[in-house]
Amino acid sequence: MLSLKKVYNYSKILQIECIKKEIEEFIKGYNIKNIKLNGGIFECSFENDNGDSLYVNFETKKDAMTMCKYTNNLIERVTINEKLLMTHKIIEKRPNGILYSIINKQFDLSNRFRNQTVLVDLAEQRLVFTKDNLERLMGSINFDTDKLSLYILKFLNLESRLELSKECDYYTEFSTHMNKYVSWLEGRRVKDNIYPTKTFFNGEDVSSVFDITDSSDKLYRVYDLYRGVINHRNEKDINSINLGLLSLDAFGFIELKGVTQKENSLIGKTQLEVSESYINYLKDLFFVNFGYTGEIIVDKISLLSAILYKRSGPELAKYIVETELGIPYEEYLDLGVNEQQELIKQKTGKEVKLDYTYLSGLTMEQRYYISKKQPNKQIFTSEQANRQIDEMNISGSLKAIKRLFRRLTKK
Repeated sequence: MLSLKKVYNYSKILQIECIKKEIEEFIKGYNIKNIKLNGGIFECSFENDNGDSLYVNFETKKDAMTMCKYTNNLIERVTINEKLLMTHKIIEKRPNGILYSIINKQFDLSNRFRNQTVLVDLAEQRLVFTKDNLERLMGSINFDTDKLSLYILKFLNLESRLELSKECDYYTEFSTHMNKYVSWLEGRRVKDNIYPTKTFFNGEDVSSVFDITDSSDKLYRVYDLYRGVINHRNEKDINSINLGLLSLDAFGFIELKGVTQKENSLIGKTQLEVSESYINYLKDLFFVNFGYTGEIIVDKISLLSAILYKRSGPELAKYIVETELGIPYEEYLDLGVNEQQELIKQKTGKEVKLDYTYLSGLTMEQRYYISKKQPNKQIFTSEQANRQIDEMNISGSLKAIKRLFRRLTKK
């Protein structure tokens, strides 16, 4: 049997890193079943542990490809042509109708990012069709019994004859674009927009909401934030929301605009399940970054409550000790002052040299703040020291926490 590696070697498209990542993300969780070469087309079939099917056809002559994924309530069809335009069509069946999404991604060389091929334009259309409207438009169908695969051909036929945005029950569009850079005085290049991207919702310019840091993957990050999706790619953006550096409106913007609520009211809530691995990923992320240990519910309000959570002073002290020193906080508190200092020296290689008078009953973190707040060695009461810790209210990434710990253990 032909190997997937050989298919990759035949394809110029798959030599482009960002497109290769798109393909790998699409087939993630699926195992190769069969590959055959048929009339200049590589036909590849995959299957996951649930028995769901995925097919990839690569046309060697046109250097284009088609991918289709079939599950119970979802069908996805992706095409990529020789001009590096990717069209991703998603048909999602819900209790009372269908959500039909069309996502177009244009890839191109970017002068801004050292002539890498990157995503330069992304546009999404969401079209909601109620059960009654589908029967009106498609004629002889039985929504309750017909297989979802039937709707691929039905929608392709409708698109060739009608303007679906005017025929559906509810329509929204979203797009985000790379800025254009133009030459100015003495060859200097300037962008045509003060924000990192040009982003629009239903024709309204919402670029200011998505004022993220500039990078070659920024359009992906904007789209993820818009949908309320969290992943390794946009973790820094999530942290920026926690720190108040990015508008909280950016996260789940689609819900903020009432799109999700309207779609649910027309055709019912999604039947797609959130994976356990995604929930576990969020739990770990929110705890490490923000100290959040509450329940994880995947909706805008619940996720924002986790994103905006901030450790109290005692929580932060406990986290620092347990992650940096590797012992339970209660055990650390039971150690004597000299034992605490020796442990820190062993774990960090740094010796604690704090200029203060010890006060019985205070933790090392409290004593540290006494030394900083009282350079003349005046002693806080225990109540005052505790208040200082509570007022810290520091949050941030693990790196920020580590920086704080290094301040406690200077050479």
